Amino acid sequence: MISPEQGVGIEFEQHGKKCITLPRTSKFQLGVTASVYTYAGNVMFATHFYASLHISDLDCKIIGDESGKKFSSNMQPKESMFKRIDVKRIMPTNIYNEKFGVKLLDTPKGCLTTRFDSIEETIEAIESTFIEKCGGDPWILVNDSYDPWEVAKARFIELYSED
Repeated sequence: MISPEQGVGIEFEQHGKKCITLPRTSKFQLGVTASVYTYAGNVMFATHFYASLHISDLDCKIIGDESGKKFSSNMQPKESMFKRIDVKRIMPTNIYNEKFGVKLLDTPKGCLTTRFDSIEETIEAIESTFIEKCGGDPWILVNDSYDPWEVAKARFIELYSED
């Protein structure tokens, strides 16, 4: 599980200056951003959903610099940088695809997949992945605009629900 303190306080050198990764101090730094993507596949009107969670990298500062200046850098230790977390689920049934008239097994039942068939499934998987990977408080689940999760969820449903 990713804790809010993970990667904090790591000293490193950048351009000959000693630097340190700083604690998260604002709600924006504790926001885990949920992103939803869609893809219309080979089958007409078939829409698949994909989702990922993003945790911002930590701010850093030069040790001994009293100016209050902070920076982010791709040169900081990898323990202080966070990669995208793909939202996955276990496939409840076999999924087949047709290519050039031949039916092929795309995703076998029981395998992990990043593909969802509805926005509701996607949201459910986002919430369970968030709890599994981050554990909830003090992390907060938000969208790209840092809307609270209930607002973000309603927007996703409105945007992607079939009429």
